[in-house]
Amino acid sequence: MADVVAVAVAAVVVQLVFRQRVDLPAHVVAGGGGALVVAVLVPRALHRVVAAVAVVVVLVVAAVIEAAEVGLTDLGDVAFSGAGALLVARSAEEACLGGRRRGLVAAVGVVGLVVGFGLRHGR
Repeated sequence: MADVVAVAVAAVVVQLVFRQRVDLPAHVVAGGGGALVVAVLVPRALHRVVAAVAVVVVLVVAAVIEAAEVGLTDLGDVAFSGAGALLVARSAEEACLGGRRRGLVAAVGVVGLVVGFGLRHGR
């Protein structure tokens, strides 16, 4: 789960670089969490492509949410969600393959989604 640490570090770095955009770290965290949740839901037979599937799903969902909230005027939000999903690509493949950690990965993904949405909409 080193990828989860990478998402947290990336969120902090994004906040330090883009100080005026307090929502961007939330997109990174939610993107990573969403990708983990998708990975757990994808059948094991697709484990070789699960990272790509998870990133595409996160990008589509982020674009739909963004379009519904403010219109697609700021694709940076969608891009940062996709970046979060890319950061957990290795963990996504491991989660898809299953094992004892599958439930843990799902829980971490849900926490990432809740934290990301909380940071995004709780300001």
